[in-house]
Amino acid sequence: MLFTIVCFAVMIILIVQMVRQMNANKAVQPVVNLIRKIDDQEEFLKGADEGIAGAKNEMQKTKFQILKLWGLATYGMYEEYDALLPEIHSDTLMGNKQAPNDDSLFYMVLAIPNILQKDHQMEKADALLAKIKEDIEGAENRLDYQIGLACNDAYADRNDKGVSFFEKVMDGDYGEYEYQKNLISLYKETVAAMLYKHYMVINDQDKVQDVLPLVESYNETRIGETWLKNIGASLPEEEEKEEETAEETEESTESEEQEDSAEHASEETSDGLSASGDSFADETKEKDE
Repeated sequence: MLFTIVCFAVMIILIVQMVRQMNANKAVQPVVNLIRKIDDQEEFLKGADEGIAGAKNEMQKTKFQILKLWGLATYGMYEEYDALLPEIHSDTLMGNKQAPNDDSLFYMVLAIPNILQKDHQMEKADALLAKIKEDIEGAENRLDYQIGLACNDAYADRNDKGVSFFEKVMDGDYGEYEYQKNLISLYKETVAAMLYKHYMVINDQDKVQDVLPLVESYNETRIGETWLKNIGASLPEEEEKEEETAEETEESTESEEQEDSAEHASEETSDGLSASGDSFADETKEKDE
């Protein structure tokens, strides 16, 4: 009897969890669909505005606002970016343990500053993290926020460029911080990308090889590929392809120059023969006369 009751209770718990997960997935899908439109500026911004206007609650509205902010940074629309930022209250994303919103905060804390630094907008990148700290109580206890601070130090060439914290994360020493467990791989790949760029700059090839597998995995995702491009980091295979392309371009240019030179010489020879022929014809004509 007791066994039956326990089994029934477990079944109820599993059903409740499944329903919650289905509802969470249903809520996330419109956000995912919007992210996929990022290459189409008109469609993306239209979708973001529709998402904000049609949001069922403040949390969902904030998600769409953050994505719109990400899009505006991507498109370099900084007047619109400055107008939207004060309207975003990231604290509305907190407190939902059943469906954490750390994915949205990844864009706010990490992805957007990564774009801002590429566009030489470090003041905006620092201001963004300052706003997050102001909005979210205990933000400094969050792993994503601390990674964001370290990234900004790297972008601005401040302190130790975030290296000590990045290495701390890579060593697994981040238990004191709050984070969503299913995003830890994303955080580590992001940190590995930052260390990869640093190690390449100081030419520490042993450490480059240590982080390379994670960086290669990161590069296979859209967000990772964009991140690496924004910080000016190329993988070894990409560098080889770039060198090969440069060599092929150089060889092609040399070949075209040689062809042009040969063609020019041929034209000069042809013109010379034609001129000689005309001259000879004129002389013959004069003699006949």
